[in-house]
Amino acid sequence: MVAARDNGGAMSVSGTNLPDYQVLLSRLKSSGQWDRVWDYAGEWLSSDPENLRAHLAAGQAAIQLKRFTEARPHIDRVLEGEPDNGFAHRLLSIVQFHAGENAAADESIRKAISLAPNDPYHWYHLGWMCYRQGARPAARSCVEKARELAPNNSDIINLLALCEPESPDTAARKFQQYRQALELDPENSDVHNNLGVHYLNIENDPKKAEVCFRRSLSLNPSSALARKNLFITLKKRDPVFRVLHAPRDFLARGMALVGKSRRRNLIMFLLVLPIWILSARFVIGGLALWFLFVWPLVKVYERLTLGDIKADAGELGARKGGLFGYHRWSLKVRLGIFAAFLFAFWGGTAYGYWRWPAKGEIALGFSIGTVLIVLLVSSARSSMRKSREEAHGKKRAKLAQSLLSTKKAKKTWWSLFRRKTASHE
Repeated sequence: MVAARDNGGAMSVSGTNLPDYQVLLSRLKSSGQWDRVWDYAGEWLSSDPENLRAHLAAGQAAIQLKRFTEARPHIDRVLEGEPDNGFAHRLLSIVQFHAGENAAADESIRKAISLAPNDPYHWYHLGWMCYRQGARPAARSCVEKARELAPNNSDIINLLALCEPESPDTAARKFQQYRQALELDPENSDVHNNLGVHYLNIENDPKKAEVCFRRSLSLNPSSALARKNLFITLKKRDPVFRVLHAPRDFLARGMALVGKSRRRNLIMFLLVLPIWILSARFVIGGLALWFLFVWPLVKVYERLTLGDIKADAGELGARKGGLFGYHRWSLKVRLGIFAAFLFAFWGGTAYGYWRWPAKGEIALGFSIGTVLIVLLVSSARSSMRKSREEAHGKKRAKLAQSLLSTKKAKKTWWSLFRRKTASHE
């Protein structure tokens, strides 16, 4: 996502070296060198603390660098001097959204749109906030409005693809939108990342996904999301990881199938529901056993091979460190340690259950109960967080609808006025 773009606008400037700073910062922004923008904006402010253009550049750079707390005082200072600066209001909305101030973020973007209703990035940001909190229909309406104003913008087309419903029917359309965005901007790292997600999750093609994630990282080496996705892809291609995750993935697919049947066909869901109720205890028990007996093995294997995977993902110094520097040990030695741990873990469990069957059953029951409680608490917290986000998303959807309808109403009134005037003449 492109967090903020300067759309121009009048600003108060003063000082002796301003043209040099302005030209330099403009070039650095266009090349995406936001760390240098931050440094030079600070240098500018050290010589001219009240310069609003410097404050704006510092706030914009801080947002791009994900340093939202540091961006706020600069943006506040700009709005003190320029209360009608729509770009600054949008920047403030971005900061407020990341701080969890949803009502304030809505008010700031509403102000920005009222000041500059034809700025596509205002609508883009409103659509992005709706998308992030699950209000996809409203998000799509806002992004479509942004695309009307900027039809050849790759970021807007990228977000439009994300707003498409997740279904096999829309997969081809989403893919075409990603390809169209790349045709407009072949060096857009976000689009390459999202195309990789499409290959990985929809087409189940980790090889193509890896190419996309690596391309995204080559264009934006600081992208934590692309690096994380590449890490996940490399783990999925590892045969040991696939074997260890197979039981959990099988159960997850079964649960997803029930959810899809409920959304698509109520009758099918009602037919499947009794089977799901009868098998639910086995599914939950299976997940608990997986977390109890397989998950520790997954984490041990992950720790032993973490350096190799990170190195393959392009992380510098990935094979340094670890207990006794084990990341530098040969793969055979580390796999031998894993085999020894595997034997000790399962052998110890089997011996304890055979040696003390009654105590083993008690320990097993206690362990499964503990895992179930942890899963339930985690699920409850996740549901509460999702409910809060959906509530904010619904409020924001109403705001988007009111802004879109107001814009249409103004356009209709003006067109009627123009027709009357022409007829009168």
